[in-house]
Amino acid sequence: MGMVSNVAEILAALSAALECGPLEADEKGRVLFGLDQDMGAALFMEEDGDSGLSAIVACIVVGRPDPADAELLHDLLCANYMWTASGDGTLAIDGESGLLVVHRMMELPMSPADFIDLFSSLVGSARYWRSRLEPEAGSAVLPGSAGMLRV
Repeated sequence: MGMVSNVAEILAALSAALECGPLEADEKGRVLFGLDQDMGAALFMEEDGDSGLSAIVACIVVGRPDPADAELLHDLLCANYMWTASGDGTLAIDGESGLLVVHRMMELPMSPADFIDLFSSLVGSARYWRSRLEPEAGSAVLPGSAGMLRV
């Protein structure tokens, strides 16, 4: 099961889970799509030329936190510790854009079902943090399980 066929299987499974059209890579090898009408997601592949190991990286852009909101920034930092509220990924604020992202690198090959489970956890975390960035978007409840993906 090579990397290319495995990625194709993963993308087909994700398309089915999101109930959207086919997900295809752009000219830079990234797969870009939206979630919940206000978050962006990107998938891209990484290969280690020396070891031959490959991975897929999933990144969800949540929004822009207020840099003066010390309580929120404290909570984000604490949520990264031992992955308590990051969907088993990593929370980060991009230094250039100020955008909050949640991302995870996953070794390939992996089963499409496992990828969907891991990606769902990231989506659950992103939804939680989006509600913290925009309280009017809904109550902030930590996800026990991300449940079904919805676009």
